[in-house]
Amino acid sequence: MKHNKFNTKMSLLMMALLAIFQLVVTSCKDDDDSGGGIPKITSVTNTDPENQIEYTKAGTGSLLAVRGENLNHTLKVYINDQEVWFNPTMNTDHSIIVQIPSEGSGFELTAFNSSLKDEIRVETSHGTATYAFKVTAPYPSVSRVAARYPRSAGDVVTVTGLNLVDIERVYVTDLSVDEIYAAGTEEVGGNKVDVTSYEITKKDHQPSTNNAYVTNSEMTFVIPQMPYSEGTLVIQCASGNVYYPFTLFLPAPTITGVNTDMPVFGEKLVIYGSDFIQVDEVKIGDKVINPEDITIGDAEDEMEIIFKDYMKPTEGSDPVLSITTGGGNVKARFYDYSTLLTSFDDDRAINNGWSPDATYETADGLNPPYTSDGKYGRISVASEGQQWWGTMIYYRKDWGENKFTLPSFDVIPADATADEVYLAAEVFNNGSDYNVFDADGFAIASGYIRYMVQPHDGSENIYEQMTGWEEYPTKAIFDGLILADVDGKAPVGEWYRHVLPLSKFACYAGKSYADIVNTGLSQFRLQSINQGTAKTHVDVCFDNIRIFYKKKN
Repeated sequence: MKHNKFNTKMSLLMMALLAIFQLVVTSCKDDDDSGGGIPKITSVTNTDPENQIEYTKAGTGSLLAVRGENLNHTLKVYINDQEVWFNPTMNTDHSIIVQIPSEGSGFELTAFNSSLKDEIRVETSHGTATYAFKVTAPYPSVSRVAARYPRSAGDVVTVTGLNLVDIERVYVTDLSVDEIYAAGTEEVGGNKVDVTSYEITKKDHQPSTNNAYVTNSEMTFVIPQMPYSEGTLVIQCASGNVYYPFTLFLPAPTITGVNTDMPVFGEKLVIYGSDFIQVDEVKIGDKVINPEDITIGDAEDEMEIIFKDYMKPTEGSDPVLSITTGGGNVKARFYDYSTLLTSFDDDRAINNGWSPDATYETADGLNPPYTSDGKYGRISVASEGQQWWGTMIYYRKDWGENKFTLPSFDVIPADATADEVYLAAEVFNNGSDYNVFDADGFAIASGYIRYMVQPHDGSENIYEQMTGWEEYPTKAIFDGLILADVDGKAPVGEWYRHVLPLSKFACYAGKSYADIVNTGLSQFRLQSINQGTAKTHVDVCFDNIRIFYKKKN
């Protein structure tokens, strides 16, 4: 009996111990499932569950998923030692959704505060987990690499740009920038020579107008000993690589465009291109520009010249703009008299003399437009009410049956399209009511310029920029700014080039330039029109009316 009772007691004890063991195991398992274990971060990804991409760095504003184990019951999340927002309703054992704050909200980058850590830290009710992670500055760029030419090992070069921070490596490869992009790989190829001696001399970090922080940067480096003379400077930053052409010898300049091809006196001529470095000579036709009248931009890719009377080339001279530097010479067609329909100072065209006719004046230096290179046509109406026939500039080739001689196919390719060939003129808008809008975005006046061309067959083709009415007769709708330039802008109070594509006229629309030449041009008219009841002030000057070509990109 005693033996049986002992066995029974032992059995009951064993069952109790087993129950306690199971309770402990179950409790531990429940704690693990609810985040009771040691927290651990295994990766940081985007928030798309279907296409997860792992990150070791990201920019401000990025929405991230911090992934790992035992992350439940998260209390706080820190990035760069700064507490950040996380979504508690999305907090699970295996992930936390966080967003990197913007610098505009006060978030600091380690690039500008070395006491901070490049890490994400998660504090839970049962422990802390950390993960190495870099918050990057905006993408870097370089605007200029400056040093005298020729360059050699040991010379100091100054690099100007944006966001040259968190630099990981600087080197020169013998590949060109185009070859690097063509390879399409993250790793830059070619032969490389590291720049081991460099210094950040400027790191002006401040918000820009759109609340994104940028760093105006300047870096100097010592040119290393290189087995090649040209290639690409690569600055590898945490946020990405920047590539800039690098050469030991001065490259030839390039011209990519000008803001006008036939300026009047006093007008600002801007030449766009590259490598305007150590400029020896600038010529327009047969005229050499005085060095003191030339301003080179800091990036050496723009040149400004206030056009003066001595710069106007002689008709019959080579119609080119020529720039010569220590690296070579570049030329571009410029001030081509063969493109002119009239300058109001020559006999290329005859005024039809219809009324109301524009006035033809010369600038007096005291009143707008202040400068001119002879006569200009002026359409000026102090208060123009509703009308259908306004002041005009109306010219024909001659009183015979002749048409204007349009530029040759050497100047404008025969296959150029009608939207690449323009009716162009230098314009000075002296505070007209054009392009002034109310709070709803509607023009306060319904006045505009009506354009007419008459091809050789005698038909009239008219283009009117007004496309309809929002509220007749007070709110007109236009298809763009009145008297716009090639970029769609319309400055006030300065001379600039206004253009209108010939495709706007039915007789030329859809045709090649060869067809346009065959169709011909006998007369043209620019006329002030106001179809609304609002009084319109108009004061616009025109000069150098011509045909202009610009190839579409």
